[in-house]
Amino acid sequence: MKNLKNLMPIFALILGLSLVFTQSAFKSAGSPTAERYWYYDNPSNDDADVMNHLNWTQAAPSDESTCVADAERPCKIFVDADDATELQSYLGGTNIGVIRSITDGEKF
Repeated sequence: MKNLKNLMPIFALILGLSLVFTQSAFKSAGSPTAERYWYYDNPSNDDADVMNHLNWTQAAPSDESTCVADAERPCKIFVDADDATELQSYLGGTNIGVIRSITDGEKF
């Protein structure tokens, strides 16, 4: 009986460690980056309008029919924003120079 009392802490430690290892094996690796294409949908080229998230719409990457190489307005950006709220946070955390530099294509 005395030997069993001495072994109980070791059994408890082994059980605790095995629970930790088995539970950590089933944790998700986290969500992948959710980069999306956003298209500028406003006739203005004004900086304030470009930085307004309400002037951008999410679209499929293949929708490039209105983007041209040498126009003045931004066309699309590829950023980590799943929805308009995340786009608003992204635009609020950067400046117009960055947005204009990451714009892929432009509009007439």
